This record gives sequence, structure tokens and C-alpha cells, in this order.
Amino acid sequence: MKFLSVKILIVIATKGELGSILSFKKLQTDFPNLEFLITGIGMVKTTYFLTNAIKKSKPDFILNIGICGNCFGIIKKLE
Repeated sequence: MKFLSVKILIVIATKGELGSILSFKKLQTDFPNLEFLITGIGMVKTTYFLTNAIKKSKPDFILNIGICGNCFGIIKKLE
């Protein structure tokens, strides 16, 4: 399958955004070309570590996921 040869980089700020460790390990097993990058919180850290990761691994696709600063339930309070 062509999809399996695509290098995918998933970018997150903290380990907490990764979900359960079991899901993480299953993803790594099912998709060996899937890489995770934990950058730390903030745009400067993300820019620095993401730039280095792109230079090193040259991914075909990058997905940035996270909670967008909602670690204290701010969005929930606004609902």
C-alpha cells in the first residue's frame, strides 16, 4: 500500500496530549512510518524542534494536534 510508505510526523506540545500509552504503542506498531515529536509548550519551542525534525526526517505529512492551552478546562467553563 502506498499509504504505508508515507512518512507522517505528529507534533504535540506535551505527553498528556498523546492519549493513553497503549493507544500510542498500537499506533507505532500499526504504522511504522509514524513519528511523534513532543516540542514543549510555546511557539518558539515548537518552531525550533519542528524545524530540526523536518530537516532530519523529511516527513511527507505533518499533523499538529493538541489541546490548545486548555489544560485547565478553560473551554469547558465557557460552555
